[in-house]
Amino acid sequence: LFIYAITFTYARVGQLGLGHPFSVNTLGVTIATNQEVQKGSKIRIAPFSGVSMTDIPEYDPLTSRLTLGGPHKASFSAEKCSSVCLTGTANFNLVGKSLEVFTAVKMQANSNLSFTFPVRNPGMQQESPRIGIRITFTDDTTDPPRVEELPTTVMVRDDGDRAPLKVGGAQISTKRIGQTVPYPGAVNDIAVTIS
Repeated sequence: LFIYAITFTYARVGQLGLGHPFSVNTLGVTIATNQEVQKGSKIRIAPFSGVSMTDIPEYDPLTSRLTLGGPHKASFSAEKCSSVCLTGTANFNLVGKSLEVFTAVKMQANSNLSFTFPVRNPGMQQESPRIGIRITFTDDTTDPPRVEELPTTVMVRDDGDRAPLKVGGAQISTKRIGQTVPYPGAVNDIAVTIS
């Protein structure tokens, strides 16, 4: 008897915003698995190196809840759903720099599900970090409930400036110097413009 393990057939992450230091950025995640994934399975994506949630209106620091965006946001929830659940939310752990969601619906095999979420970029230049994803299944029909955790898979990152959390260093884009009077011995005002 041969049983196929559940694996990710598609696991991609990229940034939809700009990679400027300290700017608010939107990250996009798209996932698919080779087999059906039950409702209530936990998905953990980490690490989102260097990010913060300072002044992100979609993030509640008291509950660590983050409001999701994107076409399939309603397929995910910050908590395991029973009869009612708060879909379109996730938990963001600032210490572990991780995002955790539960599937609020049954994920069909080879069906792409996408969501987005905001973060604040690090203040320093950095290359795109390797980001991993894993699923934890809980079978509540057994006593005690059986928990199975799949190994972490490294997500595919978008290329170039769309690579997740690729942040450029601060650069001087405008530099100008000028004077008001170009004659020797004259009183002069020097103007310097830097941005």
